[in-house]
Amino acid sequence: MIWDEIGSDNIQNPIVAYQNEADLIANIPNTISLTFGRNDADGKAKEWGLFIQDDFRVNSRLTLNLGLRYDYLSRFTANAPGTASDPPHIYNFAGLTLPTFQFTGFRPVDNAYESDPFNLGPRFGFAYNPDGRGKTVVRGGFAVMFTQINGEIVKNMIQNSPNEPFRANLNRATAQQFGLRYPVYNEDVLPLVKGGVVTPNFQYIDPNVKAPYSMNFSMTLERALTDTLGLETAFVGTRGVKFINGRDYNLPDRVTGRVPNPAILSDRYYDNSDSTHYYAWQSTLRRRFSRGLVANLHYTWSKAIAYSRGDIGFGNSVIQDFFDIRSNKGRAESDVTHNFVADFVYRVPMPQAWSWRAARSVLSGWEVAGIVSARTGMPLYITEPNALPGQRPDLIDPAHAILNSGLQYLNKAAFAAVPVSSVSGATVRPGTLGNNAISGPGLWNLNAALGKGFKLSERFNLRLRAELLNALNHTNFTSVSTNIQAGTFGQLVGTGGARQVQLGLRLAF
Repeated sequence: MIWDEIGSDNIQNPIVAYQNEADLIANIPNTISLTFGRNDADGKAKEWGLFIQDDFRVNSRLTLNLGLRYDYLSRFTANAPGTASDPPHIYNFAGLTLPTFQFTGFRPVDNAYESDPFNLGPRFGFAYNPDGRGKTVVRGGFAVMFTQINGEIVKNMIQNSPNEPFRANLNRATAQQFGLRYPVYNEDVLPLVKGGVVTPNFQYIDPNVKAPYSMNFSMTLERALTDTLGLETAFVGTRGVKFINGRDYNLPDRVTGRVPNPAILSDRYYDNSDSTHYYAWQSTLRRRFSRGLVANLHYTWSKAIAYSRGDIGFGNSVIQDFFDIRSNKGRAESDVTHNFVADFVYRVPMPQAWSWRAARSVLSGWEVAGIVSARTGMPLYITEPNALPGQRPDLIDPAHAILNSGLQYLNKAAFAAVPVSSVSGATVRPGTLGNNAISGPGLWNLNAALGKGFKLSERFNLRLRAELLNALNHTNFTSVSTNIQAGTFGQLVGTGGARQVQLGLRLAF
C-alpha cells in the first residue's frame, strides 16, 4: 500500500499579461492570474497491487513467461493536517454539461471523483533459440501497465472553501468589467470573489476518470555474428490509453468575448481524452576488440504521436479548440526521430619492452572511456499569445520554416499571426500550424574520461579519474524563442552546458 502526499502552496504575486505593446501602454490587461494560496492540507491516496508471474520451459529452445497484475487505485482526498474532515478540501463539480458548461453543485469533499478499483494487467513474454546453439535468440513480449492520476492535477483543486478558490484567472472582459489593471493585489480581488461579485473559477476533473495505462510490446532479435561481435535489433511500441488531457473550459467566444456560462470563469478541465502512440526501431552493435578495447553502437529511429502533450505529467494546455481534440493530433512533446549513441572503454596496453618495475607501475592500468551522442531536434511548440490558451499561428511556407542562419533558426516569413478580435482579444480562428510540427535544433556531444588505479599495498588501492563533460566544448543550442509576437521570435536563445572537468581520487581499503 502506498500513501501519496499532496503539499500546499502559498500566496503569490499577481501576474498581469498584455496582448500587445499598445495594451501595455494603455494598461489594458489581457489576463490577470492571481494565486490566493490556501491553508495547509494533507492529501492522500491508496494504491496497492498484486501480481503473479512465472517462467515455463516448453523445450530446450523455447521459454515462456506469463503473468498477471492487479492494481487498486483510489481517489485523492485532502483535509487539514491531523484531521479527518476539516478544510481545505478537494472541490469538484458533480457534473459539467457541455457545451454550455452548466454545473450541478459539488461532489462530496471525500469523494471528489470515483476510485478505480479494478485494473488487470496481463503480461506475456517468450525467448526462442531457433538454431539450438545459443547464437541466435528471438525475444518478444506484451504487457499492460496502469498508473495513478498525477497528484499535481488534484493538488490544484484544493481550496479553503467553495467561494475561496486557490487561484483565479481573469480574462480580458472580466478585468475591464471591474476596472482591474496593474497594479492589482490579491487582497483587492479575493473579497470580490468571496462576495460573488467576481465569479470564481474551478479546476474540474471528470468524476468518472479512469487510471491511465499503457500497452507495451516488443520483438527483439539477438545474434552473435562472431565470437567478439553481437547484434541486437528490436521493434518496440507503446500505446498510451486514457491518458489525462488538460484543456481550458468555458472560454470566451473568439469574436464576441462572451463566455458560455457567466457564473464561472475559465479553468482547466481534465479527462481521459489523450491518446499516445510510440513506435521505434532500436539497434545495438557490440564489439569486443583485442588488447582491451570494448565499443558499443546504439541507434533508435522512432516516432511519438499524441492528441495533447503525450505524457502523464502536468503542464500547460496545447489544445486550440476545446471541442475538436482530434485536429490537434501531432508529435508528442518528447518526440525524437533519430538518436545515436556510441560508447567505448580502452585499457591502454603496457609495452612489453618496459621491464623497469617503476615504469610499468606508472604507465600500466590506464583506461580511456568516452560517450558520443547525437540526435535530431525535439518539437517546438510555437505560440501566438492571446485571450485563449494554447493558440498557434498560421504556417504559410512549410518548406522554408527552418532558416538556421546564424542565431536566426526559424524563418519569420514562413509564419503569420492569426487576426485577433478587438472585442474578445482572441484569435478569430485556430492557427493552421500543427501541434509540434516544427523541430528544434539537433545536438551532438562527447563526454570522455581518463582513469588509473594504483595498488599501494595488499589492503590499499588508489583510483584516479578525470571526467570531461562536453569534452570538445561544442555549443549545442537547446532553446528557441517560439512566441510569434516577440521581437526575438525564431532566434536561438539557450545553449547546453560548456565543458566541465571533474577530478576524483578514491582510496579503497
